[in-house]
Amino acid sequence: MRTITYFLLVSLLITNGAATIIAAEKTSMSEQATSSIGASSISLIRSEIKELDARSGRWTKINWGLGAAAALCGVCAIFSGWLLNETSKKLDAKQTELIAAMNVQAQELHRQNLELEQSLSPRYFRDQLGAQTKLEKFAGTKFVVECLGDDECRRTAGQIAQALVNAKWLLVSAKSFKDDGSFRDGVVVYSNLPDIPPNTDPHIIMARMKQSGVTRSICDAVIEQLNRGGMETDGGSSASKHAEDTVVIRVGMKPNPYTKRRLNETDPNGPTFIIEGNRIFIPPP
Repeated sequence: MRTITYFLLVSLLITNGAATIIAAEKTSMSEQATSSIGASSISLIRSEIKELDARSGRWTKINWGLGAAAALCGVCAIFSGWLLNETSKKLDAKQTELIAAMNVQAQELHRQNLELEQSLSPRYFRDQLGAQTKLEKFAGTKFVVECLGDDECRRTAGQIAQALVNAKWLLVSAKSFKDDGSFRDGVVVYSNLPDIPPNTDPHIIMARMKQSGVTRSICDAVIEQLNRGGMETDGGSSASKHAEDTVVIRVGMKPNPYTKRRLNETDPNGPTFIIEGNRIFIPPP
C-alpha cells in the first residue's frame, strides 16, 4: 500500500511538471515572437508554433497516460485494501475458532485428569452425619459388612459401618475376605431372599417374603445415601446364610471410570456396573 501511494504521488508530480514545462515554452516562444516580429518571417513563426503544438500533443498524451495509470493504481489500491480487510476478518475468525477449540480440549483434558485423580484416590464417605440422620429412622436394623482384604476396601467398609452404627443400626459382623471372584467392583447392598424349606406353612412364607420386601426398601435408602456420599453403590438380592431381615453390605475394589467407560463403549446395552465377569479369576497364593 505504501509503495502504491508513493507511485501515485510521483505520477502526479510528473504530470504537473510536464504541464508547467509546456506552458513555460509557449510563453517563451510568444515573447520571442513579439520581440522579433519585425525581423522574423511569418513562416518561421508558424513552423515554431507547429513544433510546439506537436510537443504539446505528446505531453498531453503522456499526461493522459499517467492520469489513467494513476486512476488504475487507485482502483487497485482500493481492491487490494478490500482483499486485505476480508483476509484479516477470516484470519480473526479462524484464530477465534482455534482458541475455542483449544479451550474445549483443555477443559476435556482437565476433566480427564480429575477423573484419573479421583480413580486413584481412596474412597471417602462425604457427609456421614447427613447420612446418619437420614438412616436413623431405620434404627435397630441388623447389618453385615463384608469386604476384600485390600486396605482401601477395608477402610471404605469401616466408614460405612461407622455411619450405620451411629444411626443406631445393629452390626452383626464385619469381615474381610481374600478375593474369591465373588465381589463386584464398588459397593453392593444386598437384601436376602428367604431360603424357605419345602412344605413350609404358607403363612410363614408370606411373613418371610414380606420381611424381605421391607429389608429391600431399607437397602434402597442405604444405596441412596452412599451414592450421595460419593460411594459408587448398586443393589442386589441373594439367598445367603443371613436372615432376610439383615442388610448385607459388600465392598469390592474401587471402580475404575476408564475401564467402565471402555466397557460401556464396547457394549452400550451391557450392565451399568463393573462385575466379576469382566475378568478371569486367578486364586491368591
